[in-house]
Amino acid sequence: MKNLFANLEEESSARIAFGVVKNATDKTWGGIVSNAAKAMKLWKLKSVRTFSKYSSFKLADIGKRKIALYVVIPLADRTYRALINTFFAQLFQELCAYADTNHNTLDIPVRFLLDEFANIGKMPDFAERLSTVRSYGMEVSIIAQSIGQLMDRYGEKQTGEIMSNCDTTLFLGTNDLDTAKYFSERLGVTTKRLRNDSQTPGELDSNQQAYTYVQRPLKTPDELLNQMKNNDCYVFQRGRLPIHAQKSWVANWFADQVGEKANMGWHLKEKSAESSIPKEEKPKETVESSLYQKMKNRKKIKTNRKHLYQVKEKYRKQRKHQKVRNRRRNKTPKKLCPYRLR
Repeated sequence: MKNLFANLEEESSARIAFGVVKNATDKTWGGIVSNAAKAMKLWKLKSVRTFSKYSSFKLADIGKRKIALYVVIPLADRTYRALINTFFAQLFQELCAYADTNHNTLDIPVRFLLDEFANIGKMPDFAERLSTVRSYGMEVSIIAQSIGQLMDRYGEKQTGEIMSNCDTTLFLGTNDLDTAKYFSERLGVTTKRLRNDSQTPGELDSNQQAYTYVQRPLKTPDELLNQMKNNDCYVFQRGRLPIHAQKSWVANWFADQVGEKANMGWHLKEKSAESSIPKEEKPKETVESSLYQKMKNRKKIKTNRKHLYQVKEKYRKQRKHQKVRNRRRNKTPKKLCPYRLR
């Protein structure tokens, strides 16, 4: 391994980093090799080596021109999560490095939509990067099921830093009690008036009413867990009061453009029971079924003709009555001569 690094250029970052540990003792060197092998064990897989040895674009190109990049994370298989984690960490690093050489900004804004953020794993220095990438023109949207997922990956302190670096927070609902308590505290408190009725036994007109004002949470954790409607959501923005809003469904966004409600399952082909039968196995059409179909078509034609005749007859009567009305309207009485010549 020492000979491998010795063949690199003197200005190589790998050789410079190796120079720090090359003179370590045998015991320390054994631990270094063991940790390096543990970190590189994922690259023992041929699929990982094939995937990572070539790229059709540079990561910095995402900040130079419009690119839509989709990263699919298998939920059941945790084998490649370290690779995906490394990809995002390197992507942030490359974009920040390019922005530093381009007047501290990217050519175009870049937005990260990190759905199921907890499944990506822990990204190094993510809380610090989240507070600095905004000035470079990068927006990061974190989507998680609960705050407990973030605490499990990043710990309580870094989770607090991540939450505080988000100027806008959307609460869409939860089944986690700790998450409900957190957002109940963020919603704040309100004042409620209570009426106390009292009566002294044995006395007439002894009914008394007293009003007191008590403080209570605007929404209790129980109300957020069990009474929050499916269409409700809460928006928290820095420097503003919380907003109680309605969820906006993506299926309705482009309804005006397509003329009808957008179908989110447009890519799924609808198959009937008949279409699932292979062509060679489909039953042949019998004579009875063909005759029935012909009679059915004739009945439809006859019905359509009858309807067409009724429409024409109705239109003819309307035209006839219209002509009569026009004739009466345009008819002028004859003028009588006041003097009759004899």
